[in-house]
Amino acid sequence: DTPLGWLSRDELLYQRIDETAASPVQYRVVRFDPVSRILLDDVLLGDGDRGLASLLRPYPVADGVLVLTEESWLRIDGSGLTELDANPYGADVSLLRVQPALGELSYVAGGQLITASVTAPGTPLDQIPFAGTDYDRSPDGRQVVLSDGDELRIVEADGTEVTTIANPERIAIGAVAWLAEGIVFVDATSGELRVIDPEQ
Repeated sequence: DTPLGWLSRDELLYQRIDETAASPVQYRVVRFDPVSRILLDDVLLGDGDRGLASLLRPYPVADGVLVLTEESWLRIDGSGLTELDANPYGADVSLLRVQPALGELSYVAGGQLITASVTAPGTPLDQIPFAGTDYDRSPDGRQVVLSDGDELRIVEADGTEVTTIANPERIAIGAVAWLAEGIVFVDATSGELRVIDPEQ
C-alpha cells in the first residue's frame, strides 16, 4: 500500500497493488473520525489493470487530486475516480506543475513543455520545445522561465523569446520557481536561494 495524500482532513487516499488480483491496481480511501482519529472505514474508489498505477505524486485540484497514470489522467475525490483524459506520453512525463488559480498544469513530455487544462491534461493548450533542466510559469501563466543549468531564459507561453538573464558569475543553476516576488532559483554552487526581478 502506498499513501498518495489527503483528500480532506479526514480522508487519506492510497494505492494498493496486488498482482494476484483480477484488477491489480486499486485506489482506496480510509476515513477517520475527525475527533478521535479512529479508523471508520476503508473504501474502494476505483480499480483496474497495471496501466492505472500512479506515475507521479498526485496534485490537489478542486476537492480532489489529479493522478497521472501510464494510460490516463485521473481525478480522484472521496466519492470515486474519474478518467479526465488520455495520457498519450506514457511514462515520459516529468516536471509536473499545477496552477490551480489558472485551472492549468504544465509538464515536460517528448522534448516539449506542455500546458493544458486540469480538466483535459492530455490535450495541450500550448507546447514549446524543451531541452532544459527545470522551468516554471509566471503566476499569470503568460510567460515561462527556462533553465538549462547555466542560464535562465524567459519566453512567452507560445515560445517567443523575451530575454536571457545574465549569469556573469557562471554559477550552476538548480531548481527554479516563478513567484509573485520574482524568479527564485537555487544557486547550486553555494546552495543559496537567489531572487531576481524578471522585469529588470
